[in-house]
Amino acid sequence: MRFRHKPVEVDAFIFTKDADARAPSWFIDAVREEHIMIDRKLVVDHIEVYGCTIYGKMQRIHVRIGDYIIKKPEGGMIAMSRKEFARSYEPL
Repeated sequence: MRFRHKPVEVDAFIFTKDADARAPSWFIDAVREEHIMIDRKLVVDHIEVYGCTIYGKMQRIHVRIGDYIIKKPEGGMIAMSRKEFARSYEPL
């Protein structure tokens, strides 16, 4: 038997250094609820964002600047590089 992956619509955005100010509300809500932690480091005289960590039921997902964060239809979140995302999704 052969199968084809069903097309699924998802919400997604590119994680950037200013994501806590420009991200969609579902991401901000997950940060407030501590399901996502913004990863920061002290560089000379300022703090710099270098990624974030998504805490799932069974795993932690590390996200780098420039990766896509995807909200799955059932509510969970995953991350993909831009290259992986472009192969898997197309804009609506």
